[in-house]
Amino acid sequence: MGKYFRSLQRQLPLLGLSSTLTLAFSERAWAGQGDMQTALLALAFIAAIIVILAVIFIPTIVAFRRQHPNRWLIFVVNLAFGGTIVGWVAALVWAMHYAHISEDGSNGGESGINLFVNDPVDVRVDPSMGSNASTFSTGRSNNDPAPPNTLSDAEIVQKLRRLKSLFESGAISAEEYTALKAPILNRYIHTTE
Repeated sequence: MGKYFRSLQRQLPLLGLSSTLTLAFSERAWAGQGDMQTALLALAFIAAIIVILAVIFIPTIVAFRRQHPNRWLIFVVNLAFGGTIVGWVAALVWAMHYAHISEDGSNGGESGINLFVNDPVDVRVDPSMGSNASTFSTGRSNNDPAPPNTLSDAEIVQKLRRLKSLFESGAISAEEYTALKAPILNRYIHTTE
């Protein structure tokens, strides 16, 4: 998918140039005018508009080329305020200044340029640890009989250790720890009886 967009990005200027030339030199478009001077004037006008738009959107182009984490916000700022010198300079400075990405996340929040950069991204929900495990994994409600548990004793111990480490590190509260631990212990007790 990325290769397609890169090839399209390379072909876009050629497509714009060819469509501009087609419009400028088309006989049907200029049937009433008749002279070449008017066609060249129209072509110069279209080229000037393209150059002006290219200059206005330099901050957006820079942000997308550098894969800036806030490139879409830079595009919105550039689109809304790019016609003013202050908005254009602000968008360009923002596009040129790459935000630092800390290894341990935002640690309670960021502001300004790092607002969306250091947010935790990797989130994995383990449905077997919740109370509605059968609903998540198979789409059945809790009233349906659950399939027999196939977890080994070592896997159950590993899950309990992981829960305890989350609780001790403060990632989950005591209530969450108890609520997440109960279904695992209940399944273990029912399978050993």
